[in-house]
This record gives sequence, C-alpha cells and structure tokens, in this order.
Amino acid sequence: MGDLFRSQKMQLVQLYLQIEAAHSTLEELGKLGTLQFIDLNKDVSAFQRNFVNEVKRADEMERRLNYFEEQCSNIGLKPIEVPSEEYDISKLSIDDLELEFEHLEEELKSMEKSQNQLDHNFNELVEMREVLEKADHFFNREINLSLSSSSSASLDFDYNEEEDDSNSLLGSMSALVQNDDGLGYIIGCLRREKIASFEKILWRVMRGNLFFKHTQIEQDIREPNTNEYVPKDIFVIFFQGGHSKQKIENICNSYHANIYPCPSKADERKELLIQVEARLDDLNDVLQRTFDHRKATLQDITLNYQKWREFVITEKSIYHTMNLFSYDIGRKCLIAEGWCPTESIQDIQHALRTATEKSEAVVPTIFYIVKDHKKLPPTYHKTNSFTNAFQEIVDMYGMARYREVNPGVFTIITFPFLFGIMFGDVGHGFLTLLFAFYLFYVSRRDRGKKGLGDSKYLVLLMALSAIYMGFLYNEVFALPMRIFPSNWAWKENEDGSVDTYATAVDDGYAYPVGVDPAWKMASNELDFYNSLKMKMSVLVGVTQMSVGIILSLFNHIHFKHKIDIFFEFIPKICFILCIFGYMDFLIILKWLINWTDGEAPRLLNLMISMCLTPFSLEEQYKIFPGQHFIQLLLLGTAAISVPLMLFPKPIIESLRRKKSKKKGFRSVEKAAKKVDQIEIELEEFDSYNEEEDDLGRKSIEVSSNFVDVEEEDFDAEHEDHSLSEALVHQSIETIEFVLGCVSNTASYLRLWALSLAHSELAAVFYERVFLAGLETQNFIIIFACFAIWAVLTIGVLMMMESLSAALHALRLHWVEFQNKFYHADGVAFHPFSFQLIFEEHDEN
Repeated sequence: MGDLFRSQKMQLVQLYLQIEAAHSTLEELGKLGTLQFIDLNKDVSAFQRNFVNEVKRADEMERRLNYFEEQCSNIGLKPIEVPSEEYDISKLSIDDLELEFEHLEEELKSMEKSQNQLDHNFNELVEMREVLEKADHFFNREINLSLSSSSSASLDFDYNEEEDDSNSLLGSMSALVQNDDGLGYIIGCLRREKIASFEKILWRVMRGNLFFKHTQIEQDIREPNTNEYVPKDIFVIFFQGGHSKQKIENICNSYHANIYPCPSKADERKELLIQVEARLDDLNDVLQRTFDHRKATLQDITLNYQKWREFVITEKSIYHTMNLFSYDIGRKCLIAEGWCPTESIQDIQHALRTATEKSEAVVPTIFYIVKDHKKLPPTYHKTNSFTNAFQEIVDMYGMARYREVNPGVFTIITFPFLFGIMFGDVGHGFLTLLFAFYLFYVSRRDRGKKGLGDSKYLVLLMALSAIYMGFLYNEVFALPMRIFPSNWAWKENEDGSVDTYATAVDDGYAYPVGVDPAWKMASNELDFYNSLKMKMSVLVGVTQMSVGIILSLFNHIHFKHKIDIFFEFIPKICFILCIFGYMDFLIILKWLINWTDGEAPRLLNLMISMCLTPFSLEEQYKIFPGQHFIQLLLLGTAAISVPLMLFPKPIIESLRRKKSKKKGFRSVEKAAKKVDQIEIELEEFDSYNEEEDDLGRKSIEVSSNFVDVEEEDFDAEHEDHSLSEALVHQSIETIEFVLGCVSNTASYLRLWALSLAHSELAAVFYERVFLAGLETQNFIIIFACFAIWAVLTIGVLMMMESLSAALHALRLHWVEFQNKFYHADGVAFHPFSFQLIFEEHDEN
C-alpha cells in the first residue's frame, strides 16, 4: 500500500539518439513501458514532421490488414490467436511485409472480382431457369404468338385496375392478331417488394395497353452485391408496338429488373432449359474451386494475422513517437524529453544499452537527467488486479495532484463498507457474493482482456460488507436470525393473553452480535431502527470527514506548507470536532447510559440549544457533570477557528510576495552560472564516463545521484494576487467549509435512509407476496407467489437497490470525503508502452 499512498516519484530525462539507433531504442523502451515522451514539436503540424511518410506507410499497411480481416469475416474465418511467446516480430521486415501485403491485396481483389462476376452469372442462370420453368404459367402449351385470332381466349390475365376498356388491349386479343401490327412480350425477374409499384407504373405509363402477369419463385435468390437472399417474382408483360417496348424496357431498367429471353414455343423453352441446367452445373464446379482457393489463401492469412497486426501497430507507434522528438541539425541526432519513475531509471539505462548493441550504432544513446526544472510531473499510481478497480473509482473524479495523498488506499475499505451499511442483509449479500464468484470465472476465462471481470475484487468486498452488516442488523431476506438466545420475552398471563410489552430476561445479558432479533417483532421496531441507523450514519460521516481533514495535514507536511498547517488544518479540525465531534461523543455517551430514571434528552434539540443559547443549559439537556463549561469551551474554540481560517493566510502570503519581489526570486549571477553549466554538459557530446561490459563494447554510465524534484514548487500558484482578491478567495473557501460541514453531515444521513428503505422494501415483498401465498396452502399459488417474490428480489432489490447504494457510496467519497484534501487537478502518466497500445487497439 506504500506505493499507492502517494504517486510514484517522477524524473524528467532527456535522450540524445542517433538516427540509426532511434528505431531500436524505441522498440526496447516500448517493451519496457516506463517512459512518457513530451511533444517537442507542438508548433509543427502533423503533416510537416520528420517521420510523417513512415506513419502514412504504416497506416496503409494497417488498412490492408483491416481489408484482410473483412475478407476473412465474410467467409466465416477468424484470426487464429497465437501466444506471443511462439513468434518474434523483431525478425520481420517492413519492406518485405509491405510487398507481401500488396501482393495479397491484389490477389484477393482479383479473386473477389472474379467471384462476384461468377456469382452474378450464376444468379442470372438461376433466374433464367426459374423463368423457363414458370413460363407455362404464362403461355398455353398449344399456343404461340403466330396463331390465329382465336388463340387469345386461352390466355389468363387477372389485372383488376378500374380503367376504361375502350382504349385497352383487354378488349380482344383476336382484334390485335387480325391487324398487321405485331404483339410482343417481355419476361423478367424483380424483387417481390417492388412488384406492386412496378405494375402500377407500367399501367399508368402504358395507359392500360398491356397485359401483366407475375408469379412467385419458391426459393430466395442471392444478391451478389450484398450476399443477402431476397424473395423475387417472375413477371411477363404483353404489349403492342416497338415504341411500347422501349418504354417498358426503360421502366424495367429503373427498377433494376432482369430481363431474359424466353421462346414462346414449349419445345424451344425445354431445350433452352436443358442448356441452362448444364451451364449451372459447370458454373457450380468453377465457383467451388474459386471459393476453395480463396479460402486457402485467407486461412494462410489468419495464421499470420496476429503477428502481422502486432508488427504494424508497433511500427506505427514507434514512428508516431519519433515525430514527438526534436531534430538537432548540428549534431545530426534526435533529442527526446520525457518523464519516468525514478525507480525505473536503471531499467531504462539497460534498455538503452541493449538497443545500442542491437542497432550497432557507433555513438550510444545519451541519457541525461534534468535536475532543475519547473515542469509539472505526471501522476503515476502503481496498481495491481486487486487495487485497480478502487483506483479507477478515484480517477473517475479526477487525477491526483503529483505526490498528494491518494484516496484510493482508503476507498478499498470505505467504499465497500458504506455500500454494506445501505445494503446490509445476509441473504442479499450472499447473492452478491455469488455474482462476485461469477466475475472471478469471467476474469479467468477472458484472461488478458479488459471487461466486467476487472471489478471482481470490488464486488467481492461489497458482498462481504453487505453480509457483515446483515449480521449486525440480524437480517436475512428481511427476516430475523436467532443465532443466539434473545434477552426479551413476552410473558403469558393466567388468562392466556400475552403482555403488550416485552421484559428483559437477564439485565446483565446482551445479545452477542448485532441487534437482538426480538426487535423485529416489536411494535416500535421502526422507531428503534430509525434511531439506531440515523446515529450510526452520523458517526460514520463525521469520522470519515475528520479522516479527510487529517489527510490534508499529510499533504501540507509533504509539500512544506506551514501556513496551511496552522491556518487551515488546525482551525478546520478544531471546528468539526468541537461541533460535530462533540455530537458524536454525546451519541456514544447516551448509548452507554441506562435511562431508567427518566426520559433521555434529544440530542438534536441539545445541539440547537447549544448554538442558540450557549450561556444557559436547561435541566432536561444535562447528561454529564461539567457539561455547560465544556460546551462553552468547544463553542468558543469553533468560533475562533473561523477567523483563523479567513484572515491570516491571505495576509501572510501577501507580505511574503512583497518580500520576494524586493529580494528577487533568484540572483542573475546564479542563474547565469546554471545556464553555462548546462550548455557545457550539452556540448561535451563525447565526454561521458565509459566502462567495458562483458561483450567488450562500450556503454554509458549515468550517475544515479540525481536530485529530486522540488515538489513544493508544483503545488504553489504562480500568479500574483492582490490582498483583496486573496481575502475574497479565502472567505469563499471558509464559508464553503463551514456550511459544508453541516450539509456533508446531513448528506451522510442517506446511509440511514437507504438502509431503512432496503430493509422495509424487502419486508414488504416477503409479507405481501411470498407470505400471502403460503397462507393459501395452495401449491400453485405458493409457486406463483414465490416466483413473483424472486423476480422482485432480483430485479428491484439486487439490481436497482444495489446500483442505488453503489452510486450513493460513490457520491459520499467524491463530495463529502475527497473534497477535504483531494485537489484532483493532476495529469495522468501515459507511458510509451506496446502493451497499452495493443489494449487500446483491442478495445477499438
């Protein structure tokens, strides 16, 4: 927990890399994942940077990989996951891989084009076969278009449009044949949903001078463009004249209808059908061979896909990071700047030596530690699988300021505990525990992937807290548990009646764990639980807020803010303890006193009387000797704390700024010496300590005696403010704290409200649903009532109530607890790490 209490110490470093060693250096640093680079080219656009062509090249390779993946998914293939230990991407060459990608893309596109053309031809033959088979529905086997006028009587058309038949072909087929004008027809295939509008358009354009007939195709036809199977219909249109034919063909083209040749004679249609069937068989064989060849090619791609994608992402990230570096024309090297944890400096040095040996560079990479700077370091909390979920709860509110106290340590305990207070029930906690076990299973199944399983430890502690508080409340599904003997009993009178009030069996006996189950059967149960949970909420709230103020002391000491210690921490802790801490003391004292002689005083009225009439104490509010003097002392201390928070700090800071302006922040001579020293170190490019390693090569020796960053410089505000502005700002903070103590304490009463609501809602579901079913003694009704009760328990209590309790616990941490010490204005640490880059790509 020491690593989580404060963020890791960070160090600003500079790297001087030779061009030939830059790629290998970043490759080793990406594997290490402990160095965050700073963009030194913020004023340069992305298209004008040094390695933009290499980034575009990697983008094009990534596009081709996405195309390969799309082609594999079209035929149901998925990339084969291979453990990273079984391959080495460092042996791959980007030039060779680019040529291979280009060749594979051309081959796949050629095969795709050929496949689409074959599919189109196959579908046309299928439709033509259907046209020839359905032609008998349109033509009588004994008729062709050259028959005499009596032949028209055998044709059956059933169009029912209400039109004037005087100008229509529907009047008489024989009249048409007797004229010299020819009668033509068109047969085709169209999607079924377009048939109705197609028929209506034809009728209106041709003004009824046509015959239209259609019939359905039993099987769906595949569309080559979309690979979807759609229902289609066969249609035939009879018309008169060549001009009409042109109009109908134009309409067919606009509807994307396929028109096929169909002889009017039955024997010709039969002969053509045989030819179509033969061509379909041949085309099936060609399609199968084409598909097998394409599948074999894609299967080879799936074997190498993971390795290729990892290599391309690695190359792209390396060149993208190199674009952040500054190019020194004089020294012909790259200059990089970044942040790293101080504990990782030795690992970075080792990675740099490894990269120098791998690249065989003449000049090794220079690693320089920047000692004097005013840059704000990023915040880095080292977490593991257990602490990660709790740290994310804190980070969602805001990133911690560099090296300030991290609330994540305390959230591990307090968040599940507050949830348990509101969700306390052994039965409901056990169901939550089962869900936590399921998350453990999911986490093990999806090992290495981010998902719901990452919150397994969070849900586990929430479940255990709910079970623990359920034992204290003595409730399981809103029913009392009789683990130990109760100390209360209702005596039975001689006439068989039972006393209204319970009597204590043993005055010296107390129920060992939690609430006595007899309270669940008492008529004043609600009053008892109201008082208990309300006071418990106040105790928990004041304690957590006080801890938050104490944690601010750790920040003040760490950042050496003496003014904040004396004029922020001390007045704040005195104020909250003198008012609300005293109220907690009275709650505990009232619990310890046996009020048999008289009525116990109401603490809320006592606190109001203490603030409104401090110089008098009524007899009914006296609890212990010397109470009036102590109340006056506490109230006076709280009153003095307010001006101490308001005035001294802005006045002292104003005087300090004036004094600093007179003396100057730093002498010019001292600054000049430091600048000269830095320039000398940079110019001595080859003057560094060398030592021989085991391989006989020379590596860099970097001194580990670096200076820690002056952390207090990052916490201070560098803007100058006038005294009036400082007083206004401090008065706002003071008023916010004083009023916040009242509102925050009242906010913790949500623990009481949600806990009571959860318990009463569970009791209502049990009594009104399940217990009502049991009283009927009917098996079917009992089963139905149990099912309803189970659905209500899971849906309302386990899902809605648990979510509500978690959200309220989250709010109490963010607003009531963290605002006492947590600034949340830090910058997150984003190291150059291949592992993190791969995870981001997997999520996208």
